[in-house]
Amino acid sequence: MKGTGGSRFSPSSPITRQEMMALTARALEAAGRPIKAEGTLNGFSDASSVADFASDSAAALVAAGIVNGIAGEIQPKDMLTRAQAAVILHRVWNLE
Repeated sequence: MKGTGGSRFSPSSPITRQEMMALTARALEAAGRPIKAEGTLNGFSDASSVADFASDSAAALVAAGIVNGIAGEIQPKDMLTRAQAAVILHRVWNLE
């Protein structure tokens, strides 16, 4: 985790989908299981709204099959639901 800027972490704040993607990719790298930043987000109509800090992570997680879009969108600024978090964790756990 790198925090929210200004030397703040905000542990009680909700997390966006793009923040979870960045966090997941960093956690995999820290665990010695990095995913390659291959692929693009070109297939998603809202790809341009992904923040720079999450772009490579999002593309890598999509290419690895860990993250899917919703109705043709990646929805980076939407809040992550508990169900979406559970799916991501399940896919990471079963990553080969």
